Amino acid sequence: MSVAIVRLSVPVPDLFAQCPDSAYRPYDRCTSTVLSDGSRLNLDAAPLRQDRPSGARQWAAQVTAPSGTQVVVSESSVPAPGGADTMADAPPLSLHALGRIAASAAWKPLMNVLPESETGSSSAATDTQPSGGGDKQPTIMAASITAALTPLLRDFRIADRGGSPGFGHLTVDDGHGRSLLAVNVQQWKVHDPALVPVFGHAEALSDGTLVTTGAGPSTHGGAGAVEWTADMLRPNGLRVFVSEVNAPGYGVPATRAAPPISLAGLRRISLDRTWQRFAEG
Repeated sequence: MSVAIVRLSVPVPDLFAQCPDSAYRPYDRCTSTVLSDGSRLNLDAAPLRQDRPSGARQWAAQVTAPSGTQVVVSESSVPAPGGADTMADAPPLSLHALGRIAASAAWKPLMNVLPESETGSSSAATDTQPSGGGDKQPTIMAASITAALTPLLRDFRIADRGGSPGFGHLTVDDGHGRSLLAVNVQQWKVHDPALVPVFGHAEALSDGTLVTTGAGPSTHGGAGAVEWTADMLRPNGLRVFVSEVNAPGYGVPATRAAPPISLAGLRRISLDRTWQRFAEG
């Protein structure tokens, strides 16, 4: 068992208080509740390694107080005799037991001596957005992006919604395995020179919209993982980047031969007029 106690900046950034993003940790099973004192308790059951979801496992309890103090208590199971890829027994203490330990008042004396200026990092923290960006910080909430995306999908089971400002994702399942589908919505300055290398050879539509598609190995890694993309730029600077991998998340092994939505399908999603609601001006 390990215990970490840190002091975060106030107000606590959402990244450090939330459950891990399912796009990057698809095999975690995390629940989040607010305690009576306003602290947030996250209980997370996860594989020790995301690329070996049936191997050794790790339980973690994280308590983040409004004052910025955070306690993370974690424990790991021992890999089964067959090796790291073989299902291991669960860690000895339950998640709820870890939660009681993390929320204990016994940690307060240690919290009181933490430097006020210290900024810690959470075991649940991870990257929440793929590379890219516009000329300003995105303010479009992930829930708004996934809400706009969902009606464009048919004949799929949809789950695992999440993301961060400007970036929304969910998993789609056609009956042959989950696949991560993500949308990055950005507002760029019109004629921004930084976009020339991206859209220099793109297809130009009659209204001036530029669109390009691509396929190749996943930029996030993962054995056998491929990534299909569609990138669209409107004349008003609205950019919609749609991507899909043949796995339930980034950086994990492929769980199916190919993503379920074709490149033509991704192109249609990126060009749909629903994204115009996010355009500025």
